[in-house]
Amino acid sequence: MDMHQSSVDLTSEAKSEISPLPEAVLPPTDTATAWLVVLASFLNLMLSIGVTTTYGVFLQYYKLEEFPDTSTSFLSWIGTLQTASMCFFGIGAGVLCEHIDTRLLSLCGALISGLALIIASFCNSPWKLLLTQGLMFGAG
Repeated sequence: MDMHQSSVDLTSEAKSEISPLPEAVLPPTDTATAWLVVLASFLNLMLSIGVTTTYGVFLQYYKLEEFPDTSTSFLSWIGTLQTASMCFFGIGAGVLCEHIDTRLLSLCGALISGLALIIASFCNSPWKLLLTQGLMFGAG
């Protein structure tokens, strides 16, 4: 019984030495900066994934207007390469996000993707579209 009493005493002594933890300071919610981040994320996803998933609109225009003599299967490879390169380069982007500021990485990707679509608008052959809209846009 004496041994049990001493362990209780140690516990009460330990409790008196422990200071209470300070409350965690949380940043304020619903600030303009937080909503700007949400808006920027929405626009980023809309422009990157939205352009990729609506490739059928590009395909129809390319087949009917720009390159009617080119096979549909070759023109479809542009959208396929675009989606595949987004997934492939996304692995590297994930690793880079751990070492580089996400905002800077997102800005570089947006510039590459935007430049790819601008260059693609001047392309006059399907294989150039494959490189710009397919590969370069996906890399951005």
